[in-house]
Formats: sequence, structure tokens, C-alpha cells
Amino acid sequence: MVADGEHRSLRSIYATTRQTATRTAMLLAGLTDLPGVRIFQGIRTADGSAPPLPHAVSRGRHLILVESVAWPGGWYGAAPDGRIHCDGVYIGRSIGPLSTAVNWWSRQLPGGHRVSAMVVVHPSR
Repeated sequence: MVADGEHRSLRSIYATTRQTATRTAMLLAGLTDLPGVRIFQGIRTADGSAPPLPHAVSRGRHLILVESVAWPGGWYGAAPDGRIHCDGVYIGRSIGPLSTAVNWWSRQLPGGHRVSAMVVVHPSR
């Protein structure tokens, strides 16, 4: 699992990193009932180019890196430059490190593997 004190580009509001990761773990738990699905916690790149990710879901040749946050209600999206917006307003956060992790894992895994990422947004307050 990830620690609360680690620097993260996507930080929760009114919740700790551990709290949001635990909530995501509960959501992902049922996936292990599917054939070949494995869930990993605290995924780190060997070169340290990105903070550890709370979860990764693997099935066959597909790896999904999962970041978890708790944010207030709104419509969230990432702009082409990686900046996160809520209801069209930049919130001072970026998916840059998550993109870096996707690129790193894509280079490490054998050809034919697909690496993607998702951000699970839990409601806060």
C-alpha cells in the first residue's frame, strides 16, 4: 500500500492517501473472481521516476495502473497537457507522473503488452 507522507501530484482533499487507496481496494476486490485477474498494491517504478501507485490490475497482456483520490463533487477531466480541470477550471493537479509511470511500464514489459491508467475519484465531504 502507499504511505500518507509521500509526495503525490494527485492528492486527496479531506482524506488521506491510505484512506482513498483502501476505498479503491474494496472496489477492485471483486475483480479477482474473474479468470486471470491479479491486483497489485503499492506499484513502484524501479527508477523512482514516479511515486508509487496504490494499485495495478493485470490480466493477460493488459496492465491498468490505478491512482485514487477523494475530491469534492464536480466534472473532472484531464487536458491534453495533463492538467486536471474540475468543471472547466484548472485545480492545480496534473496526471504527469501517472503518464510517466505508464510510459515506464510500457518500456519494461515485453512487446504486445498494453499499459493504461485510470484515476478513481471518490467523493469527499
